[in-house]
This record gives sequence, structure tokens and C-alpha cells, in this order.
Amino acid sequence: MKNNTLINCNDPTERQIALLDGRTITVPLFSTYSLENHDRLNVTLKFGIFFKKSTLDQALANIITDLLSTHSIKYISTILHAFEAWTLSPDFTNSNEIDLPKLQLLHKIQSSYPAFILPILRKLSLNFPELITDEVKDFLNNPTSWEELNPAYFKLIVNDPEKGVFTTQELENLHNNLNLAFSQKKLNQFDYTLAWFFIATGARPVQLSRLKFNDINIIQNDVMIKMPLAKGEGIIDQGFF
Repeated sequence: MKNNTLINCNDPTERQIALLDGRTITVPLFSTYSLENHDRLNVTLKFGIFFKKSTLDQALANIITDLLSTHSIKYISTILHAFEAWTLSPDFTNSNEIDLPKLQLLHKIQSSYPAFILPILRKLSLNFPELITDEVKDFLNNPTSWEELNPAYFKLIVNDPEKGVFTTQELENLHNNLNLAFSQKKLNQFDYTLAWFFIATGARPVQLSRLKFNDINIIQNDVMIKMPLAKGEGIIDQGFF
């Protein structure tokens, strides 16, 4: 993702980071390296796709490096593979912002990759808004409004793990049909509650099986769930929903 934008030469080229397994290590921001995961396998992290002299690359490298504290090493590796496939697309232009033509290139890479890229772009939009155009910000904040503009955007929307697999219309249909079935006593309270739990949290059955009563806390009107990982580097507790 090299471009000609120069930044302060004093900007760091490495970071100290605490991994999920408790290790505290120093990692480079702009070089490819390997880390040993919980299974004692060396996993390659392709941070070498980023360039220090690019403000955009520096922001992305730092955002993804932060995730080493909260996500598995393998997950970070997949994110970097996704960004490599995207940024090495022949039509990917070297500029210091994420614009609509770049976003449209997500349709041309492996279908599973956009799900790893969009959450990073949302973090980029939040922390470095000057590096994303207004059109892309609008898509990230209001994805369903883009369905009518181009059917291809629907693919990006349903593969966005932060927005969920359902569109607004699909959620409305689920809501109506679940309520109808419950009112007609075709669903008991347990099944009705369980269905909404999976829809609201996106949790997997294995995560539900690991939940304990003390993982659920009600603070005023908010229900906080300490969700176990479905996959990870030997860590059970991931965070709250």
C-alpha cells in the first residue's frame, strides 16, 4: 500500500503488545514476522504489506497490531492475508485514503475476506476519519441504504460481522414471525428466548454451552454477557456483549 505521503520520521516502527496468552512482546509495524501460537505453530503475520511513509498504512498497522491483545494470532494472520489480497489488486490505487473505488474492489477478492476487512475500516473511520471519504463512511454507518444503489453491496453487508448476517428487513421478518409463533403457542418461552439470544449475540452453540450463570450480569437496564471464545489461543473469556 505504498504511496508518496511523508510522515514524521520519529513515528515508531515497533510496538510492545500484550498477547492473549499473557506474553508481552515487541513487534514491528512494517515488517513480516512469525509468532508461535497456543498450538506451538509459527503463524506468519504479513505486516510487511504496510509502509512507514504512508499515513494510511501506519494507521492500519497500528489498528491491526492492537487486535493482538484481544484476538487469536491466526485471526490476525487472516486479516493481513485479506488486506494483502485487497491492496495488491491491479486496480487498487496508491492514495492516502479509502475511497469508494477501493471499497468496490472488495467484490473481486476471496468471498470470505471482506468480513475481516470491514471491521478494520470501521475502526479506521472512528479513529482516523480523515483517511476515509464521506461516501465510504456513509456505507460503513448505513450499509442497508446502499442495497438499492447496487446489488453487489448486499454481499458486503451480509458478510459484515459487526452488522450481522441479517438485513433490516430480514430482522423485521424474524421479529414478526417469532412473535406470532410465540403468541400462538407454537414456540415455548425457552425456544423463543434462545432464538433471540442467538440472533442478538451471534453466538455459536459451543459458546452457549460454555456460559455460566455468573457470566451474565444485569446492570440497571443493560444485560452484560461475558462471552466465551469459540476459537482462540487457549483463552476462554473474551469480553462483554
